[in-house]
Parts: sequence; structure tokens; C-alpha cells
Amino acid sequence: MQLLEQIVVRIPCFAGSSTRDLVAILDHVQTVDPSKAKEHAKRIISEHDISAYNLFILGLHLRRLNHVKYNTVGTTLQLLCLESEQKGHDLCFKVIQVTLTQGTLKNPKIFSLLKLLKDLAHQGYPRAVFLQGQIFEQEGKLQEALQFYQEWTDIFAEARQSPPFSDSMDTRDLANISKALARLQARFGDLTGAEEAIRDAALAYDDPAAYYYLAVDFTAPGSKDFETYLLRAASAGQAKAAHELGSLYVNRSRQGIPPTSTNPVSSDKNAPATPRHPTTPPTQTLPRDEILSLRATAAEWFAVAAAAGLTASQIGLALLSRAAGRADEGFASLQSASQSKHAGEWTEGIDYLKKIWRHPDAPDLMQVDIESLRKSSSKNGKKNKKSGGLSLSDDVSSSLTESERSMGPLT
Repeated sequence: MQLLEQIVVRIPCFAGSSTRDLVAILDHVQTVDPSKAKEHAKRIISEHDISAYNLFILGLHLRRLNHVKYNTVGTTLQLLCLESEQKGHDLCFKVIQVTLTQGTLKNPKIFSLLKLLKDLAHQGYPRAVFLQGQIFEQEGKLQEALQFYQEWTDIFAEARQSPPFSDSMDTRDLANISKALARLQARFGDLTGAEEAIRDAALAYDDPAAYYYLAVDFTAPGSKDFETYLLRAASAGQAKAAHELGSLYVNRSRQGIPPTSTNPVSSDKNAPATPRHPTTPPTQTLPRDEILSLRATAAEWFAVAAAAGLTASQIGLALLSRAAGRADEGFASLQSASQSKHAGEWTEGIDYLKKIWRHPDAPDLMQVDIESLRKSSSKNGKKNKKSGGLSLSDDVSSSLTESERSMGPLT
């Protein structure tokens, strides 16, 4: 019983359960007739209100107890779970994805699943292809991964012309393969190939992240296509795209107004807290109503990105509030930004804004480039140097849901 108590404590999905609940599941497993494994598995899942994935995790933990009885039950449980999956191999894919996330590919307990995955990949299951490519990457076999992604991208592109086959494929997996291909192509300097792959992920598979990368990496800033791609991405929940849209509309609102003549975050510790005014008086070329409309639209998109935790968008909202005469509301947004999860690299810039927020001689802060307030902004180019400085180099696509990410460890 003490061994089972260890599991109740260690597996998040069993939090709040009693060992009695666990024993009931195990007793059920031990009555299984191997010839009717699939029926028994479905019954266990239904009667105990637990997913096949969580049962599989339970099986792994039982085997970790190094107890003959529980090792046998754990093994049986895992086999039952694989049998229960109506979609065929979804559970295998989920377990492999968790294993990749945790970096535990060498765990001997999943060798059989890795072999199954390899077989499924060669049979053309899109998610298996994506995960097998991820495995090559994690093993450092980048050229092999690149070639693997390219071969299957070509195959799937041709398969799109055959509706009976293409209709059965999950476009999310196909898009992930194209994005992975683009990332590696960019890393090896093939920017033309990278653009083609990202464009395919966006336009053929309607992938939100791909639309974002297509906009910021391969489309002229401010162009109609740039805005269209960002709108497609942001409307589907891409926070970075929402922030880019906010910045786009802010930039349009200050059309014809020269920027401040000084970098707002000075490296000179003796520099005055208040920067100089622009050397040329600002001149507006847009009607005031249009400027206010653009700023209102910018605020809407900044709000979307800020809700997702983007510090830059929180700062953008603060600046827009101040410009609209709501200085107190803006300062509150600034305070919120300073307390966000990723505020560290923005601390110096936020402190600068706080110092001059209500200063009577402060310049028009709507002319400040938000990115210039970021301490690491000058280092961003170096971070992505291997991928040609493209944003897509940071793409880490996953077939896991948030709930699956929070599952207990596989080892």
C-alpha cells in the first residue's frame, strides 16, 4: 500500500485520489482476459473516468516500483491502453512527444514505441513523420532530419492532389513538418527553401504560426500582404502576431512625425533622466480622427498580446493610454508590465518610462520605439544567427495539448 501511495503523490492526474481508488483500478486490470483486452480497456477507462494516456502513465510508474506484481500489472496496463486507442496510434504519439520534451529517448521502456513510431513514419503517418524528424534532431542528426522532412513534404504535397487521401490527414501535423523543414533549411542557409516551406505551411495548411513567420521573415514590413498574414495569425491566437499588428498601426498613426533624436535607454549613467526633445518640431500628415482610429486599433491588438503575457504589448498599452490622456491608467499598465514573467530584460526601459511619465518636459512617448526599451534587443540578431536571423528559428511545434504537458514524468 505504501508503494501505491508513492504513485498517488507523484502523478498529477491522481492528485486528490486515495490509494483505494488506485487499488480498484489495479484489481480491475488483474481480471483482464488477454483475448478481450480492447473491451476491458474501454471498460476500465469508462468505469474509472480516466483517459488512456493517464492509464499509460500509471503503467510506467507501476513498473518503476521494481515490484514483481506491479511490474506485471503495469505492463498489462500499458498494452491495454495501446489497444484502447480508437484512432490507432495517438497514444504512442503522445508518449513519444512527452519523451522528446523530457529528453528521455534512451529510456528502455519506450524502445518498442520508438520502433513502432519508425514503422508508422515510413508508412506515411504525418504525426509519426514529424516526431521521427524531431528524434533525428534531438540526436543531433540534422542533415538526416532535413532530408527526411524534405522527402515527406514533397510526398504530402503530391498527396494533396488526391482528395480521398488528403482529407484523412491532419493539416496541423503537415504544417509542423513544413515548419520544421523551413527551420532547418534556414539554419543551413537555404533561405529560398525556407520561405517556400513556410509559405506552404501557411497557405496550404492554414497554420497560424506559419502566417506569422511568413509575415515577419519573408514579407516587406507594412505591405498589404504583411498585414494580411499578421491578421490571419493574430485572429487565430498568435500573440506575437497581435503585438506586431499593434506596432504596425502605431507606426501608421505617427506617419510624418519624426522620432525622438535620442535613444531612450542611455548607456551613460550620468545622462539626464529626461531626454532631449526632437530637433525638428513634429508635423502630422494624417487627420486627427484617423490617428485616433489607428491608435484604438493598435490598443485592441496590444491588449490581445498583453493578455498572453507579452511585456512589450503591456508597455504599448501603457503608452497609448498616456497619449489618450489617461496617464494613471497607463502607469498602472506599466506597473503590470514590470511585474510580468519576462520583465527582466525590460526593467531598464520600464524604469526610464516611470521616471519621465509625468515630467512636464517629457517628449512625446508615442515616438519611442518599444523594442529599443528592451535590454537584449541588440543581442537578438546573434541569438538567431544560425538561422539567418529569422524568427522561425525559435519555432518549437508540438502535438501536445497543455493538459498533456502537465502529465507526470515518463521515467
